[in-house]
Amino acid sequence: MSPTSVHRTAAVALATVAGVLGWLALRAAGADLEADTTSVGAADVVVASLVAGVAAWVTASLLERHAPRPRTSWTLLSSTVLSASMLGPIYSAPDLTAVALMGLHLVVGGVLVGGLASTLPYRRSASEPQQDRVLAR
Repeated sequence: MSPTSVHRTAAVALATVAGVLGWLALRAAGADLEADTTSVGAADVVVASLVAGVAAWVTASLLERHAPRPRTSWTLLSSTVLSASMLGPIYSAPDLTAVALMGLHLVVGGVLVGGLASTLPYRRSASEPQQDRVLAR
């Protein structure tokens, strides 16, 4: 595995662990995590974190190949998606539960945004081919 792959794998794993630790802390504090009458369990947090992590990894890889400024593009796109993910808890859970679930989103998303950003270059090298220009004609 390349150092970049190792770092990205670690970012996805850490995001998942951080999500579970956040879930455990909320449960220990007595939070009742229910969204749309469905209880949110540790397995739900693990699956959601891994799915988000893999999607983030694929997106970061695509931006690395096709964006002129991969790190800037990643930061803008991923923080926008993280913001949009807050709509789920807002509309599917009551007041304090929504705040708790939004906190879990921020924990997992924050680790993914920062962890994957650090693997991306600020600019794509001038010697790399312009693969994204194929559809420009």
